[in-house]
Amino acid sequence: MKRFFLFFGLLFSCLCSQAQYKLTVQISDFKPAKGNIVVYVFSASKTDTNQKPERKIVKAATKNPQSIVFEGLKSGEYGVFVHQDLNSNEKMDKSFIGMPKEPIGLSNNVKIGLKMKPQDMVFVLNKDQTISIKLVEL
Repeated sequence: MKRFFLFFGLLFSCLCSQAQYKLTVQISDFKPAKGNIVVYVFSASKTDTNQKPERKIVKAATKNPQSIVFEGLKSGEYGVFVHQDLNSNEKMDKSFIGMPKEPIGLSNNVKIGLKMKPQDMVFVLNKDQTISIKLVEL
């Protein structure tokens, strides 16, 4: 009888847990062998504009293009922000008016500018997926 309840308990917990997916971010148009590539994945369901990322990965900028994989993401809406930390100081350097001094990119390759809306970079993750992001210098 114990085995019966154990089996159905495990089956129920598996059915109730939300599926997890793999997101591969392919990054291109950066300066190889210079600094690090920093990739942030944000949940679009959060409304706080100062939110912390769901995940963050930092990797050396090696060959161009470069892929970075995030495992175990739940189904939902996400946005991705990437920047190349050219001087490896662990932050995105900005000009005195707040413009990035280092190459950056957004999911959906949203053109960065005054008419840009945060929701433009949102995509739905409901299966293993690969997205491509081209970095640009402003």
